[in-house]
Amino acid sequence: MNQVSFASRLLRASLAAAGSVFPDVLTVGPEAEVLISSLTVLLTQCHLAAIGKLFLYSVIEAFQTALKGRHGLKWPLQMDAGFLPDWPMVNKLPLLSVLGNIEQWLGVTLSTSFRMFPGKPTSGILFLHRSILNCRLSSRLVCISRKVDSDPRAASQRGISGLRV
Repeated sequence: MNQVSFASRLLRASLAAAGSVFPDVLTVGPEAEVLISSLTVLLTQCHLAAIGKLFLYSVIEAFQTALKGRHGLKWPLQMDAGFLPDWPMVNKLPLLSVLGNIEQWLGVTLSTSFRMFPGKPTSGILFLHRSILNCRLSSRLVCISRKVDSDPRAASQRGISGLRV
């Protein structure tokens, strides 16, 4: 993707099978983080952070709905660096480099531990075909975006270890 190299066999196979992909970073913006941190009541900070997270999920859904309508698909599938052992967090750096200067455009930065700031922006590659198995291969027990259950056999077939049932 734009001559950027990622260390993942699963991603390589997924990209080869994909007709179109959309690398993305979605965020509520640094302004929300500034507002939340300026408040002195912890409970109010927690409430606003939760509202921001719900808003971000709405943004993600709207983005995916727009792509679904444009490409006539049942659902697009997101592959996020750090959710699968085969595509670890360190791959956020090359992914964000594909998108250009996200700090200038969105106010999003990446820490040395590959956490994005401010708040909890989301990033990944949106695939517009069904062969992406991110949910089936993820060992993440709680995932608001999960479309199907984890499948340890599917993970094992693709050489991904550590998937919990």
